Amino acid sequence: MKYIERKSSKFDEYIADRNNEISKLNKIDFNKADIALLNTQDSLGWSASVWTGIFKRSGDDDTKNTAVLAEIESYRNNLLNEKKRKEELPVDFRGALIKDDYTNIADSIYGNNNLKTGSGNHGTHVSGIIGAVRNNNIGVDGIVDNVRIMAVRAVPGGDEHDKDVALAIRYAVDNGAAVINMSFGKPVSPYKKMVDDAVKYAASKNVLIVHGAGNDGEDLDSNPFYPNPFFLDGTTATNMLTIGASGDYSTGKLVADFSNYSSKAVDIFAPGVYINSTITNNSYDAYDGTSMASPVAAGVAALLKSYFPKLTPAQLIDLIMRSGTVIKEPVNLPGSATEKTTMNKLCKSGSIINAYEAVKLALKLYK
Repeated sequence: MKYIERKSSKFDEYIADRNNEISKLNKIDFNKADIALLNTQDSLGWSASVWTGIFKRSGDDDTKNTAVLAEIESYRNNLLNEKKRKEELPVDFRGALIKDDYTNIADSIYGNNNLKTGSGNHGTHVSGIIGAVRNNNIGVDGIVDNVRIMAVRAVPGGDEHDKDVALAIRYAVDNGAAVINMSFGKPVSPYKKMVDDAVKYAASKNVLIVHGAGNDGEDLDSNPFYPNPFFLDGTTATNMLTIGASGDYSTGKLVADFSNYSSKAVDIFAPGVYINSTITNNSYDAYDGTSMASPVAAGVAALLKSYFPKLTPAQLIDLIMRSGTVIKEPVNLPGSATEKTTMNKLCKSGSIINAYEAVKLALKLYK
């Protein structure tokens, strides 16, 4: 409930700020000419631009005006629904539709094997980054040759439930996964112990878990993003890598503006801006996100594991962290338009992943 209260407070502050801005007009009813008098260079600019667009689309045509009013009403209802979702407990659709006791991790016989609901583009894109067939002059090359992908759909449409994540990890481990990529996440984890126990189970079976840091441009020290390696019992996972998203100068900046970061909670950065990969229906597209950076790192881990199959998760993490390209120049602080920082304040290693150097280091240490 702490998360719900915090989010609700932010929403109320947002509404209060907007009300204060509107009060600058000193009137409740206003027209296009009134909006034109406002200083749109401050925080009022967004509101003014919205109303300017509305006035442009309205006029003497009653049909057009009705459509604009409907658009305003829809926007208002969306805001109210968003506020309601953050203040009220969600409806338990799982119990009614899936017949699942969400509080019981042992109740695991639910769901289905339909992987085609929705577009499937996200998972297909992630899979292609790791293992698209190399050197066939078609589309893109994956990070690693001769890899087998196990598709476990635990997150339908961005609805990450802790129990589903925990059982998905256990399923992958029990069916032979060596590296688990998790390109999803959320800011609240009400049943975190389920996931913690699953991560510990993966560690007991020598399975590495790689997770994207999230796309909110926030410091994870003050805004946690789950799953994370910090267990409720005070210990830390030894088999989990958390990946931020880097770019390059052709995509604008060396660090993605959207990437979450932390010198404690993020291990290393990997390419996550304009990443071209496979999507459904034999197509390709370029996506941004730590969802793309995570499989880059998972692919490098799989590459190392394929040549050095006895490497433990801790050894894989050590190789990847030690072999990254250290960034010494100032970089942009994600979430800020102008502020600069150093890479070692954005992640533990202060570096961007480097597959070539990781293989060289593995050959040196484990030949």
